Amino acid sequence: MNPFLTIGYGGQEYFCDREEETKALISAITNNRAVNLTSIRRIGKTALIKHVFHQLPKTYVPVFIDLEGTDNLNAFISRFTNELAKKLSQIDKGMIGKLLSWASTLGASVSLDPLDGSPKLEFSRRSNAKIDSLDGLLHLMDNHDKRIFVLAIDEFQELSKYENNNTEGWIRAKMQEFPNVRFIFSGSEQSLMQRIFDDPKRPFYQITQPMHLSYIPDDQYLKFITHHLKKYDQVSEKDIQSVLDWCRGYTYYVQYFCNILYGKLDAGNYSSLEEIKWEILESNKHFFLSQQKLVTSLHWKLLKAIAKEGEVINYTSRAFVQKTEMATTSIKRSIESLLEKALLLNENSAIRIYNVFFQRYLETLL
Repeated sequence: MNPFLTIGYGGQEYFCDREEETKALISAITNNRAVNLTSIRRIGKTALIKHVFHQLPKTYVPVFIDLEGTDNLNAFISRFTNELAKKLSQIDKGMIGKLLSWASTLGASVSLDPLDGSPKLEFSRRSNAKIDSLDGLLHLMDNHDKRIFVLAIDEFQELSKYENNNTEGWIRAKMQEFPNVRFIFSGSEQSLMQRIFDDPKRPFYQITQPMHLSYIPDDQYLKFITHHLKKYDQVSEKDIQSVLDWCRGYTYYVQYFCNILYGKLDAGNYSSLEEIKWEILESNKHFFLSQQKLVTSLHWKLLKAIAKEGEVINYTSRAFVQKTEMATTSIKRSIESLLEKALLLNENSAIRIYNVFFQRYLETLL
């Protein structure tokens, strides 16, 4: 298959580097240290967790919950319950009855997943599920004979946005009660994650091992891509390095570009890297134009200026202010607004366009 995956996890052969991060995460799990894992979006955080899950001994049972898009406690409980139901269907069908019995007391409706036959539970907004209702799920996990469950909650910061809940405090308390459940809390909204885990007034203060996922080093990515393209002589190492540069070494965009490249090479219709760049920008043009409609004309002007700079460290410098033809106070307010909308990224005090392909599109504009 195409070795450059843009979604999902395809196994160790299709996973690039992250050797030190993998060792660190496995060590934390096997030694019962909770982890908070942060990164910017689409850098490979979820893939790393899935990769680690595949490296764990069979006595460990991984459960992965993605809270992206949830906005209330019922949605969280529903995703948690359904993921655990899928896992129990694979390892211990005898526990499914206990799970369904627990869910029925909360007013959940039950159906069967047409793909794998596992129970599918749905909690409506009128359900009487509360955060302490999850005691039943954690008891199921903790009391399983000869099994240790690893619970990874992705986009964990979403819990802090729910109304009228003490989810953080409850989960913090339960971590001590269930020693056979290991916890990974991961998230991509780094400022929110930092507040959750670094604020002395909040329940999770200094009780987890912090891990930050950054970019894959170019030399490791170059080796990985070269290995999977070795049967094609149309692409040189220099070409691959230019792909890494164009994609800023950003995992998702590198994988996306190389996925298209491999497909063309495999089909025998590869022409040039420039053609692929053009295709990518053209296919995303509708999205790029929609972004223009969502921001003010001043914001759009600032986005173009930042894109053409590549990155801006001192946006109040005389040179940059002159290029934008904007007042310094307007630049500052605009950058704060665009950071909040995730159109800009602040990394190590350098401001750049978050979406790499969007940046390359903006560079083409006069």
